[in-house]
Amino acid sequence: MRVKKLIALSVFSVLLVLLLTLSVWQLQRGFTKATIQTQAKQRSAYQSLSEIPNDFSPLLYQTAQLKGHWLNEHSFLLANRSHQNQIGYEVLVPFRLISGQTVVINRGWMAQQDHKPLANLPTSLEPHGILYAPKKGFHLGETLTPQNTWPKTVLYLDMPALSAELQTPLSPLMLVLDQNHPNSLIRIWQPIVMTPERHYAYALQWFGLALALFVLGFKARQHFLDA
Repeated sequence: MRVKKLIALSVFSVLLVLLLTLSVWQLQRGFTKATIQTQAKQRSAYQSLSEIPNDFSPLLYQTAQLKGHWLNEHSFLLANRSHQNQIGYEVLVPFRLISGQTVVINRGWMAQQDHKPLANLPTSLEPHGILYAPKKGFHLGETLTPQNTWPKTVLYLDMPALSAELQTPLSPLMLVLDQNHPNSLIRIWQPIVMTPERHYAYALQWFGLALALFVLGFKARQHFLDA
C-alpha cells in the first residue's frame, strides 16, 4: 500500500508540474508576441541601410531600404506555402549590401506553376520593407531538395542551410518586401501567427487544469491517509 501511495503521489506531482509549466510557457509566448506587436506598431520611417550592425535588435520589425544589388541568379523557392487554399512558393532572393554583407529578401508568394517573376526582377531597384530575424523551427530531413540548377527549392526557412548553399555568410535579418514595391509578389508574411490573447487563453486553460488537479489531490489526501 505504501508503494501505491508513492506512485500516486509521484504521478500527481509530475502532472501538476507539467500543467503549471505549460501555463507559464504559454504566458511567456504571449508576452513575446505582445512585444513583437508593439515593435511592429512603432515602426519608424524608412531607414536607408548599406550595412547591418552587429547589434541589430533596434532594427527588428522596423522598415528599411537597402543599398546594394540583387543576386537574382541564386534565388530560392520556399515550398509548401499556401494562399487562398492554393499551394505555392515564397520567393527568397539574396541581396548584397554595399558593405559586402548579404541579406535575404522575401519577395512574397507566387503560385507553383508561375516562375516568370523570377526572371523579371530588375537589379537596379532597391528593396524596401520590414526587417525581422527568422527562427529555425522544428523540421525533419534536409532543408534543400536535391537539384543542380537555380532557383533551388527549400522546404524550411533555415538560414544556416541557405548560407551553406550560397557559400557566403548571411545576415540573421531578412527583409520582407513591401506590398507596394514594384517587384513585390503577394505578401503573405505576418509578424505573428498566433495573437498574445490566444496564448493567454491557453495559459489560463492549463492553469485551470492544474488547479482542478490540485483540488482533486487535496480531496483525495484523506483517502490515502485513512488507507
